[in-house]
Amino acid sequence: MIDKVACMQLINALVTSPEDLDFRLHIRNEFMRCGLKERLPQLKCIKNDALDIQLKVFVEHKEEDMIEFSHRFDDIRAELEYPFERRLMPETLG
Repeated sequence: MIDKVACMQLINALVTSPEDLDFRLHIRNEFMRCGLKERLPQLKCIKNDALDIQLKVFVEHKEEDMIEFSHRFDDIRAELEYPFERRLMPETLG
């Protein structure tokens, strides 16, 4: 059991430490592709407080990163849909 907790601690440390969102997403996706995706449901079934904390940290940071990523995507989409809106703002006309 200690090894599962230690592995999740290491994964969380590696995934949450970079400031760059793209790098965090890349690292997390690599772990998911290497088998973590299949193991997460099994780990969630184990009754262990320390493991539960690490799994909660993993999920919370994943959700926060997805929110940040979706905001970035929305900003890009808005710029593509309305590319000239900034140039026509009233404060830029006068």
